[in-house]
Amino acid sequence: MVNATESPKLKFKKMRYQKASMKRRVTVHFGDVRVVVPCQDENTTVADLAEAAIIRYKKATGKMESDVRIQRMQCISDEGILDMDDKIVDVFDDVKDQILAIYDEQSPNASDAADCTSAAPAPRGPVVGRVRDSVVEIVSLENPPSES
Repeated sequence: MVNATESPKLKFKKMRYQKASMKRRVTVHFGDVRVVVPCQDENTTVADLAEAAIIRYKKATGKMESDVRIQRMQCISDEGILDMDDKIVDVFDDVKDQILAIYDEQSPNASDAADCTSAAPAPRGPVVGRVRDSVVEIVSLENPPSES
């Protein structure tokens, strides 16, 4: 019940404060693997989230010794790239969005790395792609000219 003596301005301030103090969790996609990271501090940055997500990803996949680096993080709904210095509360809508981690992963074990390689040479140069529904679609590979 709304108090008749309470001003609308005061009511708005209370609602905003209550929302800011709510617990929040963010789902981060690493390909097919999704990890949930709690973000209870309103000062949590995208970089803090990335660091926590890597730890949870390694635990979930049992790849504690792998070198995992996040290149960038994007909102899945609009494909917007998140700046690592921004606060999560300022750039992320926790009600309808999830985050996609664009990442590199290298195994320290040579036999594991051999399982992931192919006979074709690795492309060099920029990779241009689009992200939709946690799938990275490669649309162009630019290779340097050969020396022949």
